[in-house]
Amino acid sequence: MVNPGVKLRSFGAMPILLVVAFLLNVAPTEAFFRHLCFGELGNGRVDPIMAPGQPSQHLHVSFGASNFGLDPTLDDLLVSNCTSCSITQDHSVYWAPRMYFEHSNGTFEMVPTTGGMTVYYFTESGENNVSSTAFPQNFRMIAGNSLKRAYYGLDPYPPMAAWKPSDMTQQALMEKALGFNCMHYDNGIPNEGSLEHHGMRDKSFIDATCEDGIRAELMFPSCWNGKDLDSDNHTTHVAYPSEIKYGLCPEGFPVKLPILFYETIYQTQRFAGMDGQFVFSNGDPTGYGYHGDFLCGWEEGVLQSAIDSTVCTSVNSTGLQEDCPIFSLQDSAAATQCKMEVPEALQQEQIDLVQDLPGNIKVQAGPEPAMMPGAAPHSAAPSEPANATAPSAAAEPTLPPVTATVPTTSVSPTVTSTPDSSLAAADGQITLTSTYMSGTLEVHMILVEDIVTVTVSETAAPTAAPLKRHIHRHSHGNRLV
Repeated sequence: MVNPGVKLRSFGAMPILLVVAFLLNVAPTEAFFRHLCFGELGNGRVDPIMAPGQPSQHLHVSFGASNFGLDPTLDDLLVSNCTSCSITQDHSVYWAPRMYFEHSNGTFEMVPTTGGMTVYYFTESGENNVSSTAFPQNFRMIAGNSLKRAYYGLDPYPPMAAWKPSDMTQQALMEKALGFNCMHYDNGIPNEGSLEHHGMRDKSFIDATCEDGIRAELMFPSCWNGKDLDSDNHTTHVAYPSEIKYGLCPEGFPVKLPILFYETIYQTQRFAGMDGQFVFSNGDPTGYGYHGDFLCGWEEGVLQSAIDSTVCTSVNSTGLQEDCPIFSLQDSAAATQCKMEVPEALQQEQIDLVQDLPGNIKVQAGPEPAMMPGAAPHSAAPSEPANATAPSAAAEPTLPPVTATVPTTSVSPTVTSTPDSSLAAADGQITLTSTYMSGTLEVHMILVEDIVTVTVSETAAPTAAPLKRHIHRHSHGNRLV
């Protein structure tokens, strides 16, 4: 299939095909950029937010600054030798539990990722067109709840216009803020919307339908109390707005932060036809316990300058990092070389092709919350305001009060760094995908290495073969992301 509205762009010697928005003739209406974390920084029981100074309860796959470890300081991150992400002024770290495949003989094998992680920064609130305030340095937060093994809403959930008050509590919003997107580019079945399905489907469905893998998706809270860089349970200093991504912030959370959205594609198709099940490193085969962590290490003023720039994140932004002159960029070849030093306490721990998940975590399908040994668990869920009721099986929760807010402003120094002349990846780089909204229309972009024709193909190349770089956009109806 060849789509209209195609133009050819060039960055250095590598041509990149950009398909402009043509669906319904509606231009993109969100301010955002995609941060491409091409390489895995490392895999290990490292989580300095939940388990500072000691091995964490379960294994995570991490992306970002090389000085990530059991208890890094902001200064440690800022002097990192490298980052596995594309923007070199970002010394932040992004991490989430790793997907494994549990074979029928009990062996756990890591499921490879495709292209690392894509981190979206959506930078306008959607209410009153208020711009975001950049994360302060050393800001920390988590999204999701590792112990969850059940979902209490509808999957997929109804359109937002049909939401009840119980759909808009912090607990309910947190549940809706994760998703598992079945990836299939060429089987004639319409692709799913981001955050449409909140749990993992059974393996027979994945084998038959998700021929290009499963994309794990996670959206973070974006309303901040404006004063705390962290909180005791790492959630109570932030909250979700009333519509997960947009809407009104609860009372007591006056500052609108950028909306972080993680996408990680797992190559589940490699295990098609094999007996077993997919399970995350926290022992979760349901997906309801998927979660993520963020530790901010942006160089002072860079992120705010990008947010304030009409070129980098205007409402008509392409989302391409290359279009932002504030960013200094590196290509995928450099990013994928960046690795963290495995903490000494974990250097001898086997993490792949093992009989037990790292940390001796047991697989628990629920529906009751998981019981975890060892280090402090990700037990905290996003908190409700004091006068809100958490959802339960016995009673329907009430809607927390929300008020329109205007974020505080900050003054950032002028950034004069010069971006790398090319973000083009090396030959054979794995496919990336990304998603944004054009009005009420969800648009997906599929990126593959090194084009050979000025066309847009619906087909993704097999992961074992050299791939070509395209960008495809697809409509998936009225979705949140």
